[in-house]
Amino acid sequence: YMKSNKIYRIIQATLTVAIFVIFTSAGRISPSGYSYPDTDNEINSVISGGTMDASSASPSIFWVSDPVQPAEVVMVEGANWGNSPRIELSWLQDDKPGQPLVGKSAIQKNAVLTPLQVTASSVKFLVPADWKAGVYSFQVSVDDARSEPELINAPDPWWQQGDWGKEASPGGWLRVFGKCLSLNGKATVALQGAGKTLILTPIQQDQWSLNIALPENLAAGEYNTWVHNGCGGQAGWKQVGIVMIKSHPPLWKSDVFDIREYGAVANDEFEDGPAVQAALDAAGKNGGGIVLIPRGRFQINMTLMIPRLVLLRGEGSDLSQLYWRDRLTPLETLIQGTNSFGIEDLSILAINHLAAIITDPSTAPEAGNVFLRQLYIYLNRFENADFKMVSNRLTERHLDYPDRNLGAVVVDGENVQVTDCEIYSSHSPFRFNGHYALYSNNRCFQGSTNFISGTHVIFENNEIQGSQMGRGGGCYVRQNLYYAHNRIGNMAYSDAE
Repeated sequence: YMKSNKIYRIIQATLTVAIFVIFTSAGRISPSGYSYPDTDNEINSVISGGTMDASSASPSIFWVSDPVQPAEVVMVEGANWGNSPRIELSWLQDDKPGQPLVGKSAIQKNAVLTPLQVTASSVKFLVPADWKAGVYSFQVSVDDARSEPELINAPDPWWQQGDWGKEASPGGWLRVFGKCLSLNGKATVALQGAGKTLILTPIQQDQWSLNIALPENLAAGEYNTWVHNGCGGQAGWKQVGIVMIKSHPPLWKSDVFDIREYGAVANDEFEDGPAVQAALDAAGKNGGGIVLIPRGRFQINMTLMIPRLVLLRGEGSDLSQLYWRDRLTPLETLIQGTNSFGIEDLSILAINHLAAIITDPSTAPEAGNVFLRQLYIYLNRFENADFKMVSNRLTERHLDYPDRNLGAVVVDGENVQVTDCEIYSSHSPFRFNGHYALYSNNRCFQGSTNFISGTHVIFENNEIQGSQMGRGGGCYVRQNLYYAHNRIGNMAYSDAE
């Protein structure tokens, strides 16, 4: 995502760029990328007749390509370069950053460079090969005019996200995402609030993300977050924004509702759905609680409804199992929740199915705060089915039209977290539409198209085999996606490549 807060320079350059587009369409830019002298004169003469005199305007910069290393090319987008622009480049000293606010840094080296290429909207130049990686400052100069100084490789944070979505907890974690966040493995994060500045070292860092473990004794309140990528001295600090730090106890009470106390019997091959639902209802009437699925297999032949503020918990995905027998007409979903609930440490098995777990759509009031952890989900509509039955089930809402509910896990809303799950499905293993959401360390197999959409999404360390990641329909993250360390393969059809 290309971001710029220099709107006033964009406005200044807009007229020049517009005229540049007109002359480009007329073929007046040379193949080498340099503007013919007479073309520049024509452009300047046209603009001078308007409200701005481009011949006297300083060079304007509104985007710079980074991160870059020595001996790599920097591209600068802007306007008003004149006939013979020069690049005045400085390598900032990597002094100790101290604390925010942003200050000035000593200069380690200077160089005046001739651009590799100049067009009406861009300038390209090469970072000297004998310099080292770091934060650089530069200006574009022409005659006696200079652009405002710009930094290269300075941290550019896009958003921050905590263990509770927009918020973070003492003893929890805070992530910062953007570019150029760490250049030498020595990035730091500063939290300013509660009358002091706290300097923290990330437990994980790379150019695109910082992961900070928050102290247990961190006082609650609003904090101003700053980042420094380890280079550039005092000038290298960049403000991220305000984050709320406060305690976030579990949504559900600690009261336990054991399904055996409501009539469920493990491994007896009889229906346990009403007993499990009775335990869920009791926890809901209690204002929340933990419904325990003990060790064993429990047969369910109905949709389980999870109330708000209830956690459905097994004793481990290899020990506690809910299974749905085959049926002629599939249930719309095996487990239905609204918002503010969790499921963990459990196996879920079914044959003729549509969806396994569904939440309220993101447009519903209070959608979100859903936590799915350590689940093993195995759903196969075609197991033990003859050819005709397989054909019927394929055409039954499977191929006819897009359907939100045709996914093993369909979760929507703010602060949804799906972690450490293993999902096999003859439909989509997952359809995620989250805001400030986390999908991490999951393994998904087979099925149809998967979707991740929403805003401010962390999608990392997942393995997806046999089903492609989103095709058509616009079901993609709209803003701020961190997509990293995922393994995807064996996509067999459509635009799977």
